[in-house]
Formats: sequence, C-alpha cells, structure tokens
Amino acid sequence: MLEYDFPGNVRELKNIIERASVLAPNPVITPADLPADLHSGDDVAESFEGPVILSEALAQTEKRCLLSALARTGGNRTKAAELLGISRKNLWEKMKHYEITL
Repeated sequence: MLEYDFPGNVRELKNIIERASVLAPNPVITPADLPADLHSGDDVAESFEGPVILSEALAQTEKRCLLSALARTGGNRTKAAELLGISRKNLWEKMKHYEITL
C-alpha cells in the first residue's frame, strides 16, 4: 500500500479500507482482501489451482461477499444491502440464487 499512488487521495484510501473491512472473511485485513491493483498480480494467480472458470470464481466471490456483509450486520438485510451498495430487493434475489438463509 505504501507504493500505491492513491490518485483519489484520502477518499480512495477510506473507500478501500471500508470495502476491505466489509468483504474480508476474517477480522484482519490481508493483502488478498485489497483490490488487485494494490499488490502484484502474482498473488492472485497463485490463489488458483488448475483451470479457472471466471463465472464460477465470480459467483464464489459474490456469495462470500454476501455472507460477509450479512455476518457483519448481524443478519440485517437492509444494512447488508447498504454495505454492498445494492438494493434490499437485489440482496434478497442474490440470497435466493445462492440459497442463503438466515
């Protein structure tokens, strides 16, 4: 992070930290929880074994984000939707798609 230019200044840094704190699966934010442009692409490539099917990787990531937001808000769907930047209806539809129940 020290080497990143932060073209958006403090607002961009704040946004990155807020997003990582919502989406990180653990209480400690690791480089893997940060946007790819903050660290080398090698770390991302090494996290996959075998062929990578983009649609499956995106679906897994989306489901993980939904679960993380719901966990951080204690299951409050309205607050989880706000954290994710989507509507409550959209959150409900995604929860149904990924068979997430509370």
